[in-house]
Amino acid sequence: MPKRTSITIHNVWTIYGVNPDGSEAEQAIAEHSRPQDWGHPRWHYEHMVFTRHMPDASYTNHCHCWTDLQRESWQYPELFASLLVQVLVPGMDRRECSNRYLKPEDFWNPEWGKLPKVYDPEQDELLEVEYP
Repeated sequence: MPKRTSITIHNVWTIYGVNPDGSEAEQAIAEHSRPQDWGHPRWHYEHMVFTRHMPDASYTNHCHCWTDLQRESWQYPELFASLLVQVLVPGMDRRECSNRYLKPEDFWNPEWGKLPKVYDPEQDELLEVEYP
């Protein structure tokens, strides 16, 4: 039997489910990106991993999940379940998915704490930045 190719992918998803007035939206919206203000305490972050075996390849999907909906910890996988099984190739750079580094278009409020480094994909490096 031929050996399967192993492919690791990072995908990021945000579920927006809270209205501007703080009430829960009737219909949540999913977006294939990280929220620009991910440092705000309203955002909950989960990192989930699953592997999908296909005839010619195995895909390991690191799903970086963001939501403004407050749930019990065991409810987050269910909330993101329909997105977790989507393996979007080629995926994203892992540094642009998690809660460790800003992206150039993200913004940061000093009230949220220490400013994370900015990952610049064009230079492939982490940059120290100052508050404006």
